[in-house]
Amino acid sequence: MLSISEVDDYLRSLRDRIGSVLEESSASEKLLLVTNVFEQIRDHIPSLATHQVLSKYLEKLVALLARSLIEEPENELSEKRDLCIALCNQVIIKADVEVLSKDIFGSHVLQSTLQCCTLFEHQGITLGEPLQYFASTVEDRCLFELLHHISGSHVLRSLIKAIAGALDADAFQKSKRKADDDSEELLHNKHDLESWRFTLLEHWADLFCKDLQGSLSSSQSCATVCLVLRLCQQTPGSKAQAVCKEVLDYSFSECTNSKIASYAAEKCLSFCDNAEYNRLFKSRVLPRAKELSENSFGNYVIQAIIRNRYFQPTHLEALLEGIDIGNLLVSSSSSVVWRLCESAVTLGTGQTQFLKKLLDALCISQYKPKEDKDELKPAKRRKTESVSESDLVSTTETAGQKEDQQISDDDNVDVKSADSGKGYIWLALISCQPVYSERIHLRATGASILLNLLKFERKLISNILSDFKHFLKIAKSQERLAALATDRHFSRVLQLMLDRRQGLLKEKQVERLFNYLKPHFVDLALNINGAFVLSSLFNATPLRLRQSLLTELAPENERIRAKSKKFAEIVGLEAFCKNKELWSKKMTKAESVRALFKDIIDTN
Repeated sequence: MLSISEVDDYLRSLRDRIGSVLEESSASEKLLLVTNVFEQIRDHIPSLATHQVLSKYLEKLVALLARSLIEEPENELSEKRDLCIALCNQVIIKADVEVLSKDIFGSHVLQSTLQCCTLFEHQGITLGEPLQYFASTVEDRCLFELLHHISGSHVLRSLIKAIAGALDADAFQKSKRKADDDSEELLHNKHDLESWRFTLLEHWADLFCKDLQGSLSSSQSCATVCLVLRLCQQTPGSKAQAVCKEVLDYSFSECTNSKIASYAAEKCLSFCDNAEYNRLFKSRVLPRAKELSENSFGNYVIQAIIRNRYFQPTHLEALLEGIDIGNLLVSSSSSVVWRLCESAVTLGTGQTQFLKKLLDALCISQYKPKEDKDELKPAKRRKTESVSESDLVSTTETAGQKEDQQISDDDNVDVKSADSGKGYIWLALISCQPVYSERIHLRATGASILLNLLKFERKLISNILSDFKHFLKIAKSQERLAALATDRHFSRVLQLMLDRRQGLLKEKQVERLFNYLKPHFVDLALNINGAFVLSSLFNATPLRLRQSLLTELAPENERIRAKSKKFAEIVGLEAFCKNKELWSKKMTKAESVRALFKDIIDTN
């Protein structure tokens, strides 16, 4: 057995070896290495766990054991089980778990060990004894202290998950992309669990909720309370529903005053049942809908209400009546508006009501650009105008008028002539405010609203679609097209407009946009957002325009492929540069098939 100083040198000498085996070697090699190293350092594990550097090696050894089980769950299972039990004895039973839990390095080792235990339990290996010892020690000595402790709260949540047998979706995976906090695989769906586990968790939930003001006083403690409630609710035959109701009532009453209470309400809403959701909506949300939606904390609760799986058309209609979209659009709570717009699309109802309120708030119901005869048939135009006049006309006061000034409904919006309003619908929508000039002001919320608004029934958005060409002219005159096409948010709007499946633009309109963007093709191709717009434009255009696009990009082929490899593959830039004739033959054939199917569809 090595001394502590020898262990220090030994582990540091294995740094590269441990890293390479973890990333490249087989499951058997991982198990062999962790077994040999563990034999050398076994008695020093409690002290290594709190070491700034050596604790990292200990975490990697736990990861080696876990990865060996993930990669080959059937092979050498008894050896892996014995090693895991020995690890638990050293880290959980022989070490002081209270000290480790509060230590910035020891807490990470404990979390890795607990997650490794859960991984083994999902293979049918019961590790209830060390977990029960850990839980008993924590409850007797430091439960509420860990609840509020920066490092200890993370350990407590890992312990709660281990007791419930909840395995994180990304546990010990190579991908650095973090999974959703609520995405776990539950052990009771695969194996029967001892009754003490859920009895203990429900007991802890009761303890935490005896003093909700204290338990929800910090973000860490709030996250722990919400976790234990969620896991209890997911357990068959759980009795935690009453406790969850207490938390929801308290957090709803305090959510406008506290970010933490708002978070608790948002989280607990996600796992309450239909009856509880409707009770909360009627008693806690509807009477305060305007206040909650406009509050910097409460608006997150309203968004959680809208996103909930029990949100129904009646809820949407009630919210639209209870909130002020105009106030929301100019506040930090503007996300509520696009959430409502999104739900109108998802539920397939409330679209007329939402659109009327939105147009009223933006003072754009008067802006009705006159359509060209070749783009809209007179009968269809009269029908569209009838719908917009009867359902969507509103009267609102201009932002700059004096309080005591009385003006007629016809003068509510300061528009000099019909022509001066062309493009103003889009200007107002993307800026989320009434407009009185052609200055383009883009907001992320405006783009998000448009992304959903463009999925409304076609007859409701005909004016918005016909106004797009005028907006493009404004953007072109201000040399803002390239900036819009490369914007993180508005580029997605352009992609939707160009999506042939949506049918929002006619071929002539696509060609107009093509010509407007043509001077910027290379710049767009070199930008991640612009490349998405350009690929959508490529797919929406006929063969001659595709060839024109690739001809513009060909001189910068190497640079584009280096910067935007995926885009170059989508449009076939390399194939075009190598052999234009062969590319043209393939595209011509594909174009013929496309035209054939189009004729068949049009005939039907």
